[in-house]
Amino acid sequence: MSKTSLEDELLDLAALSLDENERRRFAEKLGRVISYIDQLRSIDDRLLAVEDSSTGCPPAKLDSLREDEVVPGSISEEALAQAPWTDGSYFLAPPLLRSEDGP
Repeated sequence: MSKTSLEDELLDLAALSLDENERRRFAEKLGRVISYIDQLRSIDDRLLAVEDSSTGCPPAKLDSLREDEVVPGSISEEALAQAPWTDGSYFLAPPLLRSEDGP
């Protein structure tokens, strides 16, 4: 797929219509992203440390992690007491998205 058709395809998928200046800037940024991905592909991944899938830590550091310790008490009560809005049991937050019908 040519760069221009890739740009057109991405713009269509994102439902974007750009003027010529925006399209030029988009093409430049897309080119930089593709160039960066090509650089990442050239890395010899055998040189990267293998991570333990359960912890995300390199194997050499697994023995230095502390054990989990269960302690009595509830941090949630302290956190809820400091929150600006709660219903007594949960944090409340304003909606991030509003519908066209209102809040």
